[in-house]
Amino acid sequence: MGSSAVTSTYAKGGNSERLTAGTTSFRASLLGPAPSSLTVGGTSTWSVRDPNGQLLGIRVGPATNPGAASSYYVFADQVDAVRQLVTASGAVANSYAYTAFGVVRSATEAVPNPFRYGGGLTDTGSGLVKLGIRFYDAALGSFTQVDPTGLDDHAYAYASANPISLNDPTGAAPGCNKPSPTRYGKANFTPICNNHDACYSGWSTQSRLDCDKNFHRSLQRECRRAYGWAELSRYDCLVVTDLMFNGVRIGGKRAYKGRGSKF
Repeated sequence: MGSSAVTSTYAKGGNSERLTAGTTSFRASLLGPAPSSLTVGGTSTWSVRDPNGQLLGIRVGPATNPGAASSYYVFADQVDAVRQLVTASGAVANSYAYTAFGVVRSATEAVPNPFRYGGGLTDTGSGLVKLGIRFYDAALGSFTQVDPTGLDDHAYAYASANPISLNDPTGAAPGCNKPSPTRYGKANFTPICNNHDACYSGWSTQSRLDCDKNFHRSLQRECRRAYGWAELSRYDCLVVTDLMFNGVRIGGKRAYKGRGSKF
């Protein structure tokens, strides 16, 4: 509606590894739902993530001198929507408020930040959010492409239409809500299940067994992170991870769409 076209380039088929969009360049990430960095006019913004792909912070500075970049730490809600960016000294630099499906209601920014809703990257031209292998339209509350895995009951649905409790950072499937729990007490399983869904998707080259083993190990690490050695809930949490692992081993073969072994 009155806007000009933007030319984009990609490393390969699909939109999972975009290299440029107009004058903006990107670097792909194996961890997160969005590129690991983007560069505009000589200034780069790098995302910092944990091994499960959750956004921990961003760094902003000269593209040619990353060591001079300033760090900002993320405070996100239960579905990984960034609510605040905080400086190393503890001052609030940016703050955001969203509707349930991610439309920005208000934003106060001292530093430009494209990593907002769901930890994904907001495209400045279209306003769409890059979440893994798909783009998400918060105004519509749905993805702009069909679910390539076929695991979701509704091809364009975001987080099974339950954005208060669930998210879909990979764009590959609804995550822990089918059939596994999103969390056990203090242990948050959502990003781990989302990564497992991505591992089962059609563009994955990992075998189903490797996907399931990594899934199990990540769940166990999260239980150990959430609970100390002396807490009884730690062992209950580990039992739940065994049940979840057995569940995907027994019932996951039909859901696996990857290019590796289905065993």
